[in-house]
Amino acid sequence: MPFITHGIDVIADPVRPLDAVYIFAVNHLPDPGYLQVMAQKENFASHQPKARSQVEVFHHVLGSPSIRHVRSVRHPVIRTPNDILAVSPTSFLVTNDHHYREGLMRRIESTYFGAAWTDTVHVSLAPEPSPEDPTVGVNISVALSSVHYNNGIGHGRSRNEVLVVSTVSSRLHLGRIVEDDSNHTSIQLEDVAQVDSIIDNPSFFEDPFATATRDYSGYVLPGLSHAIGLATTIRDPEATNGVAVWFVRPAEGGWEKRILFEDDGSRIRSASGAVLVALPPDEGPRRARLFITGFFSANVVMVELTL
Repeated sequence: MPFITHGIDVIADPVRPLDAVYIFAVNHLPDPGYLQVMAQKENFASHQPKARSQVEVFHHVLGSPSIRHVRSVRHPVIRTPNDILAVSPTSFLVTNDHHYREGLMRRIESTYFGAAWTDTVHVSLAPEPSPEDPTVGVNISVALSSVHYNNGIGHGRSRNEVLVVSTVSSRLHLGRIVEDDSNHTSIQLEDVAQVDSIIDNPSFFEDPFATATRDYSGYVLPGLSHAIGLATTIRDPEATNGVAVWFVRPAEGGWEKRILFEDDGSRIRSASGAVLVALPPDEGPRRARLFITGFFSANVVMVELTL
């Protein structure tokens, strides 16, 4: 089976929290119906989807040279999956970043901020997976709707805080995972931070050396500084795409925002994932290492900086 991955998340195995993990990954498999259309050279106006995306669940014991495929998950509501957030070994949230798969309407919903047509869905799995059929034992519901270009999703400050990014409209939404009396899981949005460039997959940096007077925890937001040229550079392997990595923190009366890293694309082309790793504190300013990569990147950049 092909493995054309996109969003990914890792959580500890609750049974073996110190030495084993579950890995959830979006897999953009080609749609067999579309391949048949191509083979028969039929009318492409049939609107047959090109991809039949699904989610793969793996289990890995740390230090082991192998990984076990637990199951595949497929459902019609998982239409255009982008990023994923694991809640438990049998529960996850996944974003559908577009309502339309291609064409003029897809371009409109990408650039028109009023096109709040995307959603995040919650998936609950039966404890005993079906090895043959990825649609068996899949319970799904919409957890968040009416968000523009719902793209990256990540873990926040607590078990219930979730980060959702509207990538083109440059917004970080802070939400809370809520389960009602009927066991329906939803995301309740509580705050939003606006920055000045396109942003992608968010992450939360928890300062492990925080004190009552010095806490450098915050949200890391990688993105593109000049995304308008992406349509013309996307197929050029020699092109550059400038990047900006933001660091935002709640502050009195709003948000504290700063750019941690900026590049014209010569050192790293695109930025869609970034994490901060704290360095042990000394008498001077607090230091950390920032790791950045992107969907066009051939490498990972690491920069040491002052928080």
